[in-house]
Amino acid sequence: MFNTNMDAANLSVMGNHAKRGGGISLNTATLTVSSSSILDNTAVVWGGGIRTRSSRLTLVASSASGNTAEWNGGGLFAEPSSITLHQLQLRALCYPDLDFDFESMFKN
Repeated sequence: MFNTNMDAANLSVMGNHAKRGGGISLNTATLTVSSSSILDNTAVVWGGGIRTRSSRLTLVASSASGNTAEWNGGGLFAEPSSITLHQLQLRALCYPDLDFDFESMFKN
């Protein structure tokens, strides 16, 4: 998603593959996902389940499991973004579940 605002509920994002953000990839977007599952997605670089860049992501009562990335962020990879997690179950098979790029988040 690029430069978009969206609310989504009761999604199953499963078995996808991409270079970045296998399940969901956000770039300058706002997304709220509730009561959804993000399962078994893969990424070559970052964010097997979800990758965000300069975005706002809210996950509510959802789960992410079995997502993998070859480099960073099996479940979630966030570059300068606002992330809100509420009642989230997050599991990964490869690399850290959460991988935030803190250096670029706090640059002036």
